[in-house]
Amino acid sequence: MKTVILWIAIGFVGTTAMAQIPNYGFEDWETVGNYEVPTGWATMNGLSGTSFNSCTKSTDHYPENVGQYSVRLENNTALSQLTGSFGTIATGSFTYPLAPEFALESDPTSFNGYYKYAPLNGDEAWFTVALFNNGVQVANEQFTSGTAVNDWTAFSIPLTGYGTADSAFFMAFAFKPQSQIDGPNGNSVLYLDNLSFDEAITGIES
Repeated sequence: MKTVILWIAIGFVGTTAMAQIPNYGFEDWETVGNYEVPTGWATMNGLSGTSFNSCTKSTDHYPENVGQYSVRLENNTALSQLTGSFGTIATGSFTYPLAPEFALESDPTSFNGYYKYAPLNGDEAWFTVALFNNGVQVANEQFTSGTAVNDWTAFSIPLTGYGTADSAFFMAFAFKPQSQIDGPNGNSVLYLDNLSFDEAITGIES
C-alpha cells in the first residue's frame, strides 16, 4: 500500500446509490491489533502505537434512524505525520496520484453526506472526490470549510461536466494540508456519516 506521505504531495436515497460507496454509513468495523478501522477505508490508525488513534467509531450519528455509528477523525499536533498525527480517511487506500478505489454503477451528479466539525487554530475540513473512466481521472471536486459546525449538517459536492465515469475515490481530512510536509494547526475533530451520490440519505423507507 502506498503511504500517506505520497498522497500529501498533493429524501430517501435508493440502495444502488448508497451501495456504490464502500461502508457508506461507517457501520462495519474491523479490529486490527488494539484498534478498529472502518471496513473498506484506509486510516492512520496503528502508526502511533497504543497512544492515539486518529480515526475512531462514534455512536453520535446522523440521520438518527439510519444506522448506529459515524466516523470520528481527530488531528494530534503532538505527533508527526509518520506517527499518525493526521485525522484523515480514504476509500480503499492512500494513493498519489489518485487512483480509482470503487466502481460506479452510473454517472453521479453530486457527492453528499453529513458532517460536524470543531476546528482549531485555523484548520479547515477538506473533502475531495475524484472520478475516473478506464483508469483516467476525469473529475476532481472538493469541499473546504473552516467554520465550526456543532450540529450534523449536510454537504454536497457537485459533479458535472466530466462526461462519463466508471469508478471513484473519496478522501476526508480534519485539516487542509498546504504542502507535502504541512501538518494540522490544531487538534481539530471531524465527524462524517451516511455518504451518498446524487441524493442525500434522509431516512429508512418504511
